[in-house]
Amino acid sequence: MGSQLVPATPGSGAPAFLFLKQRKARFGCLAPLLFALFWRGSPCFCAGNIDVCVEATEALPDVRSGPGALGVSPGDTQTQFLIPLGSVGKNRAQASLERARDLNPMVDVKADQEVVEQKPEEFFTHFDVVCLTCCSQEVLMKVDQICHKNSIKFFAGDVFGYHGYMFADLGDHDFVEEKTKPARASQPVEDGPDAKKAKLDFVETTLVKKRMAFCLWKEAFGINWSTERGRGALKRTAQDYFLLRVLLKFRSEKGRDPSPQGYAEDAETLLQARTGVLETLGVGADLLPDDFASCCFSEMASVCAVVGGVLGQEIVKALSQRDAPLNNFFFFDGMKGSGIVERLAPS
Repeated sequence: MGSQLVPATPGSGAPAFLFLKQRKARFGCLAPLLFALFWRGSPCFCAGNIDVCVEATEALPDVRSGPGALGVSPGDTQTQFLIPLGSVGKNRAQASLERARDLNPMVDVKADQEVVEQKPEEFFTHFDVVCLTCCSQEVLMKVDQICHKNSIKFFAGDVFGYHGYMFADLGDHDFVEEKTKPARASQPVEDGPDAKKAKLDFVETTLVKKRMAFCLWKEAFGINWSTERGRGALKRTAQDYFLLRVLLKFRSEKGRDPSPQGYAEDAETLLQARTGVLETLGVGADLLPDDFASCCFSEMASVCAVVGGVLGQEIVKALSQRDAPLNNFFFFDGMKGSGIVERLAPS
């Protein structure tokens, strides 16, 4: 089966995006996105930052990428193996085009020049899964509502320095899990190879059908923390959730992520955003330490590898309907070297 990788083209402020679809199971990725994906023994590739184009494998025969204004920085040429030298200023996906083709000669490359905000609802209904990265909270909320309404699996993910997250809204998701149960024992054998074989016969595997409900992005970010129930949940909720809200506020207001080139100014802006966000939520400003901003700049390669790998894993699980998905947030803290799954919903 042939594959298609459609790179992003320069736009006017809109994030780039990728669409992945299969002939039978189709899915889209609004990018810049990177995830390590293993399917039928064929690995996709994971580079230094989360905005590299996804490499198609045998099981991913149709990959589409759309427009964006995110350009190649000098650091991208050192950490993103698909981008050649001399590409600074070009669109990331466009710059990755030639090498992405070389990695899979079965990929047919085309371009979609419309911005995400201008895409009609009907456009998203052609996919079974849509994944967004590097988008504003407003775009994330809008596209998730479209996907939820049309029973399309929705994913989002980003990396900010040492911190990364993944969000999933699969609606009412049906899947199967393998369960083991005792099997009828073979005739007892006292010794020899047959004795070991007899012990293995005590377990057999069966598939169990299950269903899991997911909430909208809007609902996950609309929790009332001032109620008694909310205050109880606050004690169990990872700080990363509130850090994400601060970073998304920064992105919405500045139209970009914190930049190392303007570290002092952006760090101060993040501190101000922290105060505003946490006060609005009705939680203490000390929930995030004063030095939190120092770990939120650039995209750490190792964090991208972890978050991208989890994101790719969850997309495959959603398509194959095998094994329980992560519901609904995954947060990774590169400073601690650990990840956590949080289920945050109104109920």
